[in-house]
Amino acid sequence: MEPIEGKWVARWTLTNEGQETLYVATQLPVQAGGGSAPSAHRLYARARAGTLHLTKRLWRIPNLVQPLIRELPYLERLEPGQSLKGGVRIPPRVAADHPYQSGEAREGEFVREVVISFGFFDASAQPRLVEGAPGLYQVPYGALDQQRCVESPAHPARLYVR
Repeated sequence: MEPIEGKWVARWTLTNEGQETLYVATQLPVQAGGGSAPSAHRLYARARAGTLHLTKRLWRIPNLVQPLIRELPYLERLEPGQSLKGGVRIPPRVAADHPYQSGEAREGEFVREVVISFGFFDASAQPRLVEGAPGLYQVPYGALDQQRCVESPAHPARLYVR
């Protein structure tokens, strides 16, 4: 991570160093035209104990939350030896954003480090191509327990999460 013009820029490279095809959460849904569309720029953001956790993954629904629709990430296929690169600008004041928020008001906090993670699946999760989104896949929500995650080391940064 590096500060550029008052904003932080996080860049990543994900490489499949294994022997099997993986499906990596690289895009998250945004509401568009009455439906859901993939966005490579959206990340889920949560602050806890001085750490901002940015992630792209399938999220567990809390016990007391009844969503109208389950939010599924969009996945890209990553063959053995292949890499995916990406990045995002992070403003100095980050809005907390994750699915199934309870709507409870909470005070903002300053964080001293940022961690980035990605969820991924293997073929046993039965990824299916998304109609109208070439090269993108989704898994059924029931595959949540098959999700594995990869996480970056913590990177120092001073940001405010609201």
